[in-house]
Amino acid sequence: MTAPLLSVRDLRVHFDVDEGVVEAVDGVNFDVERGATVCVVGESGAGKTATAESITRLLPEPPARLGGEVLVDGEDTLSMAERELRRVRGGTVAHVFQDPGASLNPVYSVGWQLREAIDLHCDPGVAARDRAIELLDRVGVPNAPVRIDDYPHEFSGGQQGRIALAMALAGEPDLLVADEPTGALDAPTRLSILRLLSNLQSEFGLGILFVTHDLGVVAEIGDRVVVLHEGEVVERGGVHEVFESPTHPYTRSLLDSHPGRERRWTDEDGTPSDGEERSGDSGSDDEEGDR
Repeated sequence: MTAPLLSVRDLRVHFDVDEGVVEAVDGVNFDVERGATVCVVGESGAGKTATAESITRLLPEPPARLGGEVLVDGEDTLSMAERELRRVRGGTVAHVFQDPGASLNPVYSVGWQLREAIDLHCDPGVAARDRAIELLDRVGVPNAPVRIDDYPHEFSGGQQGRIALAMALAGEPDLLVADEPTGALDAPTRLSILRLLSNLQSEFGLGILFVTHDLGVVAEIGDRVVVLHEGEVVERGGVHEVFESPTHPYTRSLLDSHPGRERRWTDEDGTPSDGEERSGDSGSDDEEGDR
């Protein structure tokens, strides 16, 4: 059996603050297979971003303290030296952040920033400008040969999202970690970005870890879903199975709060069901509590 592209085991993220210790993530486990999309969903403060940024140790240490294992292609990033991590960041694993525009440097053209990423992660013989134009064109930026010399503020929010995707693809990653990249976009633009992601995944064979609070996004692109609540996994499984037959009360509350969805989880006497809590701390998708 092929090993997962990403395997997170007993991940713990604690922050040392003046008032004590904040346990942001406590014993999280999940896998991402090659070519699959796993969505991490939960309300604000559930630990989604802390989980995503722990994969390549983007969190400042201290105040963060990380424990457990994060295996990328079998290598534990939590035990890597900084030099090894630089090879993984932007290479094997690429990130797209919540506000794509904020991740672009306003004083450099998008072409300059793309060429920098290409020079850092690709073979020296690659023609960086040509490759940058090719990437912009592939993600749907119109008139790429001209617009490559424009600056981030000259692009719309949706186009900035596309540019951020182009930069993420510059290092030819195997895993894309997308943290709410469509949260600030209007519905039509959000849908076009999600469709672009699906197309890019098919073209490049990407594994995607998609962080969101939007269940509509999960339904659109997800293969599997991991539900986080107060830093712990409370439910996970195939998107269809979890949406149709959620077993944890928190998952049910998320589904019930989604616009246009009727509340339909009831006990035999017709009263709202509390259900039985699904164990979220098992280490494998084959153990009890997983689907």
